[in-house]
Amino acid sequence: MTPAVITRDRGTCCLSPSSLMVENAHVIPKAEKEWFTKNNMHLYNNNEQLSDVIRDVRNGLTLSVEIHQCWNALKFTFVPKNGHIVLHVFTAIDATRLCSFYHNVQLRVPNDFSTYFYYARFAMTVILLLNPFLQSRNRAIKVKASTSLSDPVPPPPLLNTAPMASAETKTTSEDEDGNGENQREIIIDPDEIVDEEAELQEDLKLVRKRFGDAMEEEKEWSSSG
Repeated sequence: MTPAVITRDRGTCCLSPSSLMVENAHVIPKAEKEWFTKNNMHLYNNNEQLSDVIRDVRNGLTLSVEIHQCWNALKFTFVPKNGHIVLHVFTAIDATRLCSFYHNVQLRVPNDFSTYFYYARFAMTVILLLNPFLQSRNRAIKVKASTSLSDPVPPPPLLNTAPMASAETKTTSEDEDGNGENQREIIIDPDEIVDEEAELQEDLKLVRKRFGDAMEEEKEWSSSG
């Protein structure tokens, strides 16, 4: 699989022009082979007759070593934006260089690109990132809004919690935080959020549609060029 994928991608990273230190990255990780099989993902393979179904070239992508490591560490995912598939960094706090160089960079889409594999990887990444929060017994979403002590007008709400859940607001002073600012903490009880699972499912459906629309636009753009 590895030589075939790298040859298909012309020996260069699909996010940068680099041909040094590149390797094959699995879109759906090898560790998820059981999930891959149970969900009949082989139906989207280039070769449905493979004995090791997860090793199809459509499930591979040539990336530089460091980008591949960041992908496996859940630092980013690929999403459709403006008719293209781009890299989206989840947080720049511990991925500053990745964010500076690659956030919103367009993926050079392979010729045998499969929307389904990338959508599945997106969903897996989001679920894995949310898992610790969802499994916690005492869950809360904290949103902080800071204003100067000299400003009597409170800031506009960062999150509209009215239709979703009740919220408890706590204000601390400079003496507590020592930073010269009021800190407003909005604590939301996730157990009170209405139809949370249904809303998540709708969001995932929308993302899947956007992936499909993006690929259709990509095909039209390629054919017109």
